[in-house]
Amino acid sequence: MNHAPKQTITLIGLGALGKVIVFKANSRNLSIQAIVRHHTKMNCEYLLNDTDGVSHKLNVACNDFEMLSQSDLILLTVKAFSIIEILEQFDKILPCDVPIILINNGMGIKEQIEARLPHRKHQFYQVITTMAAYTDSLGTHFVSKGMSYYGKIFTSSIQSKSCMSFTELNKKERRHTENEALTMFESLFLENGEISLIHRVHEISYYQLEKLYINALINPLTVKYQCLNGGLLDHINELNLLIDEILLFHSALHSSNAISQNLSRDELYFKLMDVIQKTQYNQSSMLQDFLASRRLEIEEISGYILKKSALMCLDLPATQLLYEEVKKRILREPIKH
Repeated sequence: MNHAPKQTITLIGLGALGKVIVFKANSRNLSIQAIVRHHTKMNCEYLLNDTDGVSHKLNVACNDFEMLSQSDLILLTVKAFSIIEILEQFDKILPCDVPIILINNGMGIKEQIEARLPHRKHQFYQVITTMAAYTDSLGTHFVSKGMSYYGKIFTSSIQSKSCMSFTELNKKERRHTENEALTMFESLFLENGEISLIHRVHEISYYQLEKLYINALINPLTVKYQCLNGGLLDHINELNLLIDEILLFHSALHSSNAISQNLSRDELYFKLMDVIQKTQYNQSSMLQDFLASRRLEIEEISGYILKKSALMCLDLPATQLLYEEVKKRILREPIKH
């Protein structure tokens, strides 16, 4: 009897969320590898503590570029500012007929893909998630399963001839359909074999904006005050000023038909307080990066909002001031890597 070949996943980036995805794939007996910064590395070992406090020692194969070219699903869990450069670096070997799924904070990736990788527009999906993990000296800690949503970044795109030529050059025959690959991806978010913690949506842009707003309200403030997420409740007046500006920004997007759904103050405030409460003892991802002297996603979060606001002739003084304060902190603490 002939058995269907096993589906394969390539994960680009092995940060905290990437390590959680490897853990989930292993627990479902899926074939997964990681592409990491040091391309000579053949495997990565790490310790992961799951949401039940159980420790797992994991080992994942790394940097098999032939497997990358034949993968049925490609996931990117890297910082927003790295995505387009990585995709361009691997453009000649990435398959052209499989989903490429982005899991990142920040905005602006859609515009970069449209400008620099238009032949791949048909492949891209975006994930918005409240799943949370962090890494410290004791290992990687999977702290919240959260809820996730995903959808196509470009809803009406089809495969271009220029991308087909790469496929013909590689002479790879696709073994699994796109729907099969997406079903495999969704299986990573199943709990007890039946409860799904991910939903596919038609308009992912609204969920992207919601996540952008929460990030813009939490991340830069935690860098400014050098505090855990819960410490932001000591600065509620400043938070309220920022919320008012976010709502002004969203209202302008809605009025210009850039987004179909409006957003109420109560809705945004409730979601913000819910995130702060659930992550009150966590360091935000931006604060973690700042303390480790890594590049911050300030341009992809607050910077994106300010640039879009300028195009709509909106003045957001509190957001602008916070953005500038974070930039000044970066200048005082040079990036090491």
